[in-house]
Amino acid sequence: MAGHARVRLTRTGGLAGLRMQAELDTAQLEPSQEAEIMRALDAADLDRLEKAPRPESPMRDAFHYELDVDRGGRTHRIAFSDADWPEPLDPLLSLLSDRARPVPRN
Repeated sequence: MAGHARVRLTRTGGLAGLRMQAELDTAQLEPSQEAEIMRALDAADLDRLEKAPRPESPMRDAFHYELDVDRGGRTHRIAFSDADWPEPLDPLLSLLSDRARPVPRN
């Protein structure tokens, strides 16, 4: 579990269509929280999640997410919706969702 990760979660959709975003660097977390996030990243198969087809959500107003993970010199971009939320990443996604703030529209 060496190193750290920089992550960004962007959420779109929902009834209001509000774009929300959160970023964090695991090196800035408390050691126990960083360890939990790094274990979640280790447990998730980021390569598989990145390549997985994104199914169409049957719910028109569902939330859609993009997760960018910069770790070990590699960047992964994972797209998913509420219907296919990757459970191994739940500690990370929950933390980012709590920190998410609206992104101003241009």
